[in-house]
Amino acid sequence: MAPPPLPEEMVEEILLRFPPDDPARLVHAALVCKPWCAILSGAGFRRRFGKLHRAPPLLGFVSNVRIQPDRMAPEFVPTCSMPASHIPVYSRMGRVVDAHHGRVLLHRISGGWGLPTSNVLMVWDPTTDEQEEVPIPAVARYTHTHNWTAAVLCAAGGHCDHLDCRRGPYSIVFVGYDQTHFETVLCTYSSSTASWSKPISSNQVLDCHYMSTHVAHVESALYFGVLKKTDHILKFDLESQQISWIQTPAACSNGRPYVLTTTEGGGLGVAAIHESSKLYMWSRDDVSQVDATWTQSRVIDLKTLLPVHAVLDSPRVLGFTVGTGVIFVKSNNVLFVIDLKTYKVIKEVSKPRDIYTIVPYMSFYTPGTTLLSFRFCSILDE
Repeated sequence: MAPPPLPEEMVEEILLRFPPDDPARLVHAALVCKPWCAILSGAGFRRRFGKLHRAPPLLGFVSNVRIQPDRMAPEFVPTCSMPASHIPVYSRMGRVVDAHHGRVLLHRISGGWGLPTSNVLMVWDPTTDEQEEVPIPAVARYTHTHNWTAAVLCAAGGHCDHLDCRRGPYSIVFVGYDQTHFETVLCTYSSSTASWSKPISSNQVLDCHYMSTHVAHVESALYFGVLKKTDHILKFDLESQQISWIQTPAACSNGRPYVLTTTEGGGLGVAAIHESSKLYMWSRDDVSQVDATWTQSRVIDLKTLLPVHAVLDSPRVLGFTVGTGVIFVKSNNVLFVIDLKTYKVIKEVSKPRDIYTIVPYMSFYTPGTTLLSFRFCSILDE
């Protein structure tokens, strides 16, 4: 005699404990039977799954690759069992700008670099393929295409745990350097009102270069790295809506490349490669204090992690994840995804074309969040 089926509550408790960084297991479980598919596709399961695991896993990253001498295109690369998501066709000529709280911000360029274009921002969810166009703010006409960046994030701020807010209202923070008035300009977009705010500006730091810099979200502030000719980081307080500036570690001054990170304690960090093959990391945990100092927290010799040829080709750090301790290092046209907790290369991506900015995508991926899941359930009904 066949054993009695497990109670639905017990099945859910088992499924909740599946590893979030291997979403294919949940997909396979959804194919077992209709009751399991119903459990996994429910919004309640998705919410409880996020609450149990808390930190969203790294599902992949979006990279900017050079497809022609004067053109770049974004490309999504999964780092786990999540199916590869395709960048919207009409956004393939452009670049990825940012990703936070389950959303990816793309910049669509229709006429090529240096040509008059109908620039449009695109907010994209790789797990559902939902897309929404956002017009470029008016202040962008004073900035060069290569000299602005932006961040997309949940509009609820600290009032949300960001475990399942992809379909809620969002904000975009645009920052660029006005080459006409010689100042940094910043404005915010609200999806609730579908409008941009009045811009604010700062001329404290001149000749800023923002494109391809990384954005760090720490507590109630956004931090934008500034490249070339300066040793400052721009801080934008989301609550007071004010701009301020902090200095980078001395080793990152004079335009030396670095990426912004976050520390295990929730503070601001910086990572950079010096002495050809050593990864230096600094932390600034008391981010609320303007005069807080940087502390060197880590030095990792990449010779112990990377192949000899990669070390000899002057590796460069391109990206960092929040909470998972994963860093992206490029050497020639090979990208190494390194887990700093285990000191292992977890993925190696070889590209025939140049790789530029890396934007990690972190989110929970359950069958109920994807359009594909409805096909799974329809298969079970056949």
